[in-house]
Amino acid sequence: VARKLMIEEKRPWMGVEALLIDGAIAESFNLPQTAGLLVQSVAEGSLGERLGLREGAVPITIGDRSFLAGGDTILEMLGLRVRPDTSTLLEIQAELDRLKPGDSVRVKVLRR
Repeated sequence: VARKLMIEEKRPWMGVEALLIDGAIAESFNLPQTAGLLVQSVAEGSLGERLGLREGAVPITIGDRSFLAGGDTILEMLGLRVRPDTSTLLEIQAELDRLKPGDSVRVKVLRR
């Protein structure tokens, strides 16, 4: 199974580590919607880097959650608005899996 996933199936690699933020944390970041994906890191040579996504650089703690702030917050990807539940991530991955080489990827981000 691992060989098939890693070698035989060429899945798009975002190369982005992001944290789903919602509720009070989303409000503290003044998001224009109920949730977003706060970019934590972007791998060199990845789709995320080619899209120009910026990673967080300022370590902060809110309550019991520690993460990096100061980077982009993804609000929408491939026409899918980020919602405050993990099904959004599955839907985005399913849409990424449908992409073919040369397809474009549209991402709406909040950048401060």
